[in-house]
Amino acid sequence: MCSSVGISIGRLLAVVKAFVYAVCVSLGYFSWRNSAKGSWFIQALHRMLERYGKEIDFVKLLTRVNYEVAYEFESNAAQAHMTRKKQIPSIVSMLTKDLYLTAK
Repeated sequence: MCSSVGISIGRLLAVVKAFVYAVCVSLGYFSWRNSAKGSWFIQALHRMLERYGKEIDFVKLLTRVNYEVAYEFESNAAQAHMTRKKQIPSIVSMLTKDLYLTAK
């Protein structure tokens, strides 16, 4: 029992347990995109969904998205101070079970 609010932990978990989100970058940092191919995050997410979408759980897939964005992309801008920059997405998961994406 959470004495300060009078809610049992089990009841609280039932409300928030199936929640996962990923953002392309942490607050305060740049999100990069290619003007022809789109954002680095969406490019990597699309590639990982195509490659692993039916094989691995979604949080593990998002971890691979993080890796690809962090290590396979680097900015190439006309302004010198904006060149050779990196990005790392952020994942928050309150899942209590593995989440697999399956076709209907």
